[in-house]
Amino acid sequence: MSPTSTPAELSLVTLTPEIQRHIVSYLIDSASKSPVHSLLYTCKRLYAISLPASVHTFRDLGVDPTAEPEGQVLHSRPRIWQFLRYVTVTKPELAPFVATIVVSDLSAKHRSSQRRGKRRQYALPLVNRMFPDQKDLARGWFVAIQNGTRLAALALLFVACPRLSKLQHGPIPRARYFRALLAVSEKRQILTNLEHLSSGFTHIPRGYTKTYCPEHDAFFLLPSLRTLEYKSWSNTDSYHQQFQDIAPQSCGVESLILTRMEYLNITFHSMLRMFRGLRIFHCHFIDSGLYCWPLCEALSEVLCALLPHAETLQDLRLDFEEDMLNPDMDDRTSRRRFNEHGLRGFVVLKTLVVDAQSLNHLIHGTLRQECVDGALPSLAECLPQHLEHLEVLRCRVSVMRKLTDFLAFLGQAPGEFPFLKLIRLIFCRDHHSVCEGDLEKLVCGRKGLRLEIMAGRSRRQREE
Repeated sequence: MSPTSTPAELSLVTLTPEIQRHIVSYLIDSASKSPVHSLLYTCKRLYAISLPASVHTFRDLGVDPTAEPEGQVLHSRPRIWQFLRYVTVTKPELAPFVATIVVSDLSAKHRSSQRRGKRRQYALPLVNRMFPDQKDLARGWFVAIQNGTRLAALALLFVACPRLSKLQHGPIPRARYFRALLAVSEKRQILTNLEHLSSGFTHIPRGYTKTYCPEHDAFFLLPSLRTLEYKSWSNTDSYHQQFQDIAPQSCGVESLILTRMEYLNITFHSMLRMFRGLRIFHCHFIDSGLYCWPLCEALSEVLCALLPHAETLQDLRLDFEEDMLNPDMDDRTSRRRFNEHGLRGFVVLKTLVVDAQSLNHLIHGTLRQECVDGALPSLAECLPQHLEHLEVLRCRVSVMRKLTDFLAFLGQAPGEFPFLKLIRLIFCRDHHSVCEGDLEKLVCGRKGLRLEIMAGRSRRQREE
């Protein structure tokens, strides 16, 4: 362990001599006639044991995407190409131990003529193994390898690392050779262990566009894939047909996480129809300034798309950013439509995380059949009975009465919501928040139910 590569407080050489001798005593064979050689042999064995752990997770964050334009030719040494050579030429026995790959910028290139020939030596055999009879595809790979694109190196890592289980990457440039590789993945036994796929940037850098990559429809058909996460995905209508070409319920993904979505459209419905049975669905909508929906309509669209998964969905998170949607509640058609797809239909839902304005519109958008006058139902009438965890984000005055009544109802009706164990209420700290006196009214007398009241920050305060 070297102090140059390890923080001083964690380095072995910075410990006191007494502690160092005590540690070394455990590494030396007391029966050995040559204790120094015994120590070196022990260290060598420890190195061999720990070496597979050194390749478990590979990260290539590349250049700062906010500073470099798309397609920038890099002059630094490409780590992903180095890693590919390491697990295919230097230490090929370590390739099966690669489990996680994180690559941010896949559009960057490295056209170093000095390393171009070396890349061909260890990369082209992998290509020939995948496409032995398709010379046109091999030529496309040859060009990509010559240019040193990170996307080509990533695709070759798919071939070299049979036990890859988690992949996290930035936006994927369109590339025919990459799509061809995914198309034969099942036949060639590639990505057979991939379980988690995360795509996109949390915050879109300047110069990048928010797009869904058409190559991903091949990922959907991987039998092993269980978790799919999209960050800053712009679900434009142009991708609707690509989802339509995939057979319904052909995808085994169980967890779908959509972060920073802009709007709902037909592509959203087409995407959800592919999944066989979602257990976890998290969706975060942002204000793009382009698409303004009544919130009740937006909630209805989401629940309508999730309705085929009502018997499997256990974890639901819906977060609409503040002031992003039109709060108009006068559309009776929307209210009746929303009533058909209420949360009561999700019979196995255990965890519900929802922002306060969505919870408020959930109540307004649900009509009780027995009430002719259209009186609003209580919160208890809008939630599934098997709920175990309820969390409300950005609570304000508008939902105080509903939450107070719900907590009082739980204390008086021990048979209702029998599995509910935790209620977490996160309040905003701004001029719409409630006073301390109102917070004291939030009490629940039911045994075994934990009530957490937290003070958060509004979106405006977070940005400041």
